[in-house]
Amino acid sequence: MCAPEPAQFSAEPFDASLDLCGDVLGAGLRALFAGNQFMVLPELFAAFSAATGSGPVFYETLPPGIIARQLRAGALRVGALELRFTPDLIAASPAALAALKDEGLVGDATVYAGNCLALLVAPGNPEGIGSLEDLGRAGLRLALPDPETEGIGRLALAALEDEGGTALLERIQGAKRDAGETVLTGIHHRQSPAWLAQGRIDAAIVWQTEAVHSVHDRLPVQALELEALTRQRGQNAAAVVHHAPPPRRRSRTGRIPRRGGRPADLPQPRVPGLRAGPLFERSIPCRRSSHSTRPTGRPSSQQPTSSSPPGSCPTPATET
Repeated sequence: MCAPEPAQFSAEPFDASLDLCGDVLGAGLRALFAGNQFMVLPELFAAFSAATGSGPVFYETLPPGIIARQLRAGALRVGALELRFTPDLIAASPAALAALKDEGLVGDATVYAGNCLALLVAPGNPEGIGSLEDLGRAGLRLALPDPETEGIGRLALAALEDEGGTALLERIQGAKRDAGETVLTGIHHRQSPAWLAQGRIDAAIVWQTEAVHSVHDRLPVQALELEALTRQRGQNAAAVVHHAPPPRRRSRTGRIPRRGGRPADLPQPRVPGLRAGPLFERSIPCRRSSHSTRPTGRPSSQQPTSSSPPGSCPTPATET
């Protein structure tokens, strides 16, 4: 007998939860993913479910610092909603997963993809941004990923320092932030394109795949590939979570189908710049795509860990 369709509630914008997807109780697989992969996961997990017979998948696409805290706490709180469960899989940076392994929470991590940085600006690059030095200009509004919770934030700071030294870094993090011209994001893959479209910022540092996806989705943004950003490269890795409950649904054979000792190949996700191998292609090339644009305009002037005291109850990770 088929289960009845869930009750549907719609009251924009109060019904939006774009990064919590699926049935957390009935899922055959529950996964925590860093948010920069949000664009490929619907198609990927649909193919995974079809190929393995594992049933539906619940997944999150939140900042890596948040999902690491969630795993440690055993819970996530979003507004008034609280979710308590142990996921089967977590995908974040190799460094974040190494810390979780040291705490006995996950197994060995497998690197499956790489990514580099890009800059999103308004169409036509009206501020004439030609280098990262231009981001330090007075009056230019920049969205910067929070380095405390978003791994890309640390790479962005490294790129700024490589380009303009500590003077540029201190100007962007200090005087411009005090003036409200540098704004830290809580979830950059959602906020940065939206803020650009609303005219609230002039530029945002994002992952290259996010820039390509934004342009491909015809958002009112333009992608710039600046050398100082493309030199900064991050990696995506995944690890199985220890102490996860037994699989809730399995294929007829009781196991995930495999070919030649490797997970069954999945269809390619239809997102420019991304390819799927057994899961994803091992590396996402950081090269100029047909959707990105060379800088135009005037030339330039030149992970925390969260722990609780012994004997105390962990506090749920909070996503605001």
